[in-house]
Amino acid sequence: MAKITCVNKEERLSDLKAFLGRAYQSSYINFLIGSGASYPAIGLAGQIEQEIRDLYKSGKDSDIKDADRKKYEFLTGIQKPMNLLIRNEPCCKLNQTLDNYRRLLNSIASILHERNTMLLPRQASIFTTNYDLFIEKAGEQVSSLILNDGFSRTSSFSMRHKFSPQLYFNSTLNTGNLFNYRSELPAVNLIKVHGSLSWLRECDEKDEIVFGVREIESKGKNPTDEEVQAYLRNFYLVLPEYHKFRSAVLDPNYYELLRIYANELQRENSLLMVFGFSFADEHILEITQRALRNVSLKIVILSYSKDDSAHFEQKFDGFPNVEIVAPCGGNKIGFDVLVKLLKARPTAKRGA
Repeated sequence: MAKITCVNKEERLSDLKAFLGRAYQSSYINFLIGSGASYPAIGLAGQIEQEIRDLYKSGKDSDIKDADRKKYEFLTGIQKPMNLLIRNEPCCKLNQTLDNYRRLLNSIASILHERNTMLLPRQASIFTTNYDLFIEKAGEQVSSLILNDGFSRTSSFSMRHKFSPQLYFNSTLNTGNLFNYRSELPAVNLIKVHGSLSWLRECDEKDEIVFGVREIESKGKNPTDEEVQAYLRNFYLVLPEYHKFRSAVLDPNYYELLRIYANELQRENSLLMVFGFSFADEHILEITQRALRNVSLKIVILSYSKDDSAHFEQKFDGFPNVEIVAPCGGNKIGFDVLVKLLKARPTAKRGA
């Protein structure tokens, strides 16, 4: 069964940190980030997906319209703080969330800089279902790390940056023009498996995505049905809805991103750190459970609350390679615990 580590029990936590210190040197490092990581700037997703799914299932026209309105409210709740982020307008909650992501990227950069093996790339991968742009914005402020979001940034007269999953995992080498040295620059692959507010569909071509950051204002609290549909058409996203699974599988871009997630977990000596993600997405849960047959895979789930830890324990019952970091008492686990675990280093001295 899955292991439970109480964050307040230093002896057990020390064992986990010792393991992680070694894993950062010898494993393929992956993160799975959910909506809880973007709190408090963006509210938690909660049961929104189930609520929308139930409305669609009824088949009634009125319920379908209500489902579309819930999607509208869900997206405007994300777009409003993103408009502030785009305009660089200060906001306490927004700044707190952005600082959390900046600390995350800085911690990953430190891990990758300290890797002393040539057998593994100086790369880590962040998989996220979040649509927001916090990681992209934080990446601008972490100069020691290359953030690869899957868009081609080669020189282009039209400045059209196209998305292609094949661009992930490319390495960038720093070479000297006088002395013959080569050094791989640390990089993070940002893989947004449900799309992003920066993904724009060009000319209504289904499969082509270009990069764009834009402000989109909502239509107010009581938009017409036509305004709701027009707003939803702005986005190239897998939305929380009844047919989400079909959308993810039939669209070649989303299918490829899920395939990358599955492949990364199948690698020998892979590590997956999970934060702010509930595994309510049944497709991702199924992929993750299937990947746990890979006995060299280790998954560490940071549970926000004690109730969440019981929820994770039930989902991953029977998998000894899953470790759940749980709070004690009425405490909660936030970004501070994640950063603390990312600062873990090998306890043994490096070989002579």
